[in-house]
Amino acid sequence: MNTQAINTLRLMSLSTELLATGHTRGTCMNYVSDVVPSLLSVNQVSAPSIDLILTLSMSIDHLTDDTAIQSPRLGYPIQHYLAASNAFVLDLQDTSWAQAFEVANGYLSCTDMQRVLVVEANSFAQPVASQLFNGARAALLDKAAVETSCMMVNKELPLEQMRTLVLTDDKGFALSEADEHESMLLCESIIQMVKQSSVAMPVVLDLPLYLQEGVYSHLQSALPQMQWLLWESLGSNQASNVLWVSYEVFRKRVVARELLIKDEL
Repeated sequence: MNTQAINTLRLMSLSTELLATGHTRGTCMNYVSDVVPSLLSVNQVSAPSIDLILTLSMSIDHLTDDTAIQSPRLGYPIQHYLAASNAFVLDLQDTSWAQAFEVANGYLSCTDMQRVLVVEANSFAQPVASQLFNGARAALLDKAAVETSCMMVNKELPLEQMRTLVLTDDKGFALSEADEHESMLLCESIIQMVKQSSVAMPVVLDLPLYLQEGVYSHLQSALPQMQWLLWESLGSNQASNVLWVSYEVFRKRVVARELLIKDEL
């Protein structure tokens, strides 16, 4: 689905703490404490001035001793940790950053909210830790000075099976078996999105680790005239507008959204 929307948000800053393969520190809040306070400090933003906290997490520990408890997730622990007493909290489960940007945009455009904090944290053990994002990343968004039109696209891949987290014999977790066509279909979908939208801006790829290198290389070869960026390198590249492309593994869906970025990220 390809739609035109009104953009009212801007990416102010991005902070990340990636964990080395096999490294773990316990709960997701351990990782959040590495990225969020410094993000607010660098941008001189106080916790009480945050209007909305959006969290994305697929962690299996749920921040409790009882793993049968699945809600609330990260939102309220983060709000309490930061003392962000004025923030509305919304937990988005098994979704993507591109979709989170669209949710944030909706609140910024329809309310008097000015700042949104987006946080993702995962505390995976092996082998999942080497396949999906492991650690924490946070983005600070604010209301753009001028409203502009933007593109929002989402497309479901025609995969026979949807990937899930499955219990292993040793009572750990692993990703279910991948569809052999997943990487190829993902590349084709992204290329189709870019061609149909006729975008000339850089494309930021936000993909799971097990797909990132192969898809990135294929896209560079298929469309060398485009500027392809991995989301980790965004801060070192000067770009004011990008097309942010995320892949939602557990929904087999690609989501792309145009994003306005502060001049000095």
